[in-house]
Amino acid sequence: MTKEEPEETKKENSQTYCQRKNVSCSACCGINNLDFDENRLREYLTKNTTEFININLLNDKEAVRYRMRKEKENQKLILKQEVYVCPFVGWIDETRKKTGCLLHSTGSPHKDIGRLKNPQNYSFYGHSICQSYDCPAKSKNLLSERIKINSSFLYSQIAPNYNLLSALRFLFKDNEKDIEDFIKKNSKKLSKNRLPVDSFEEIINIKNKTKEEIESLINSLLKKESYLDDEICL
Repeated sequence: MTKEEPEETKKENSQTYCQRKNVSCSACCGINNLDFDENRLREYLTKNTTEFININLLNDKEAVRYRMRKEKENQKLILKQEVYVCPFVGWIDETRKKTGCLLHSTGSPHKDIGRLKNPQNYSFYGHSICQSYDCPAKSKNLLSERIKINSSFLYSQIAPNYNLLSALRFLFKDNEKDIEDFIKKNSKKLSKNRLPVDSFEEIINIKNKTKEEIESLINSLLKKESYLDDEICL
């Protein structure tokens, strides 16, 4: 019999790149592809969560009808038609600070979630794809937990953004304090001008790029020339 881990160690191990202690990332669920400001996004997630709790998950037809209805509604709300927005993204904690998959057996607020073997099979991608997918940024842990971000909406735009994080690490020579300062300085702009990052973006090779090319790439990724200035890019 193996020795049981201390409770503190268990809590640390339960934290992942997608689900940090106080924030989470739902980019692969399509949360960044909704044409909302932060307030409307909160309302959308609250409505999603409330409607989800009230469906009968033990009735396959009802669960599928719910998904199809929400998919149709989402078509009018998205920024890029080619990026899917999962109807099962919502709040997964009581404080409504963390977003995530409402069908995931860990964190789902639905009372019957534990009675289903693979509830994510109700989703468009299904259990196997959702469970096995690791975005490139996650696989390389590009956003260290030492870099503090206090909003799940901001975290969902930064954490999966492989090209942006790679460029920032190159530009600031992996200095996490400088990267954190950059994110903090631009957090309001990012909240106002949402980036439709979904973690499936094509990876850009930055190894042989100059400092000026890296700055230009960051500007391009953020869609705003004003994101970089002499104060940041020394």
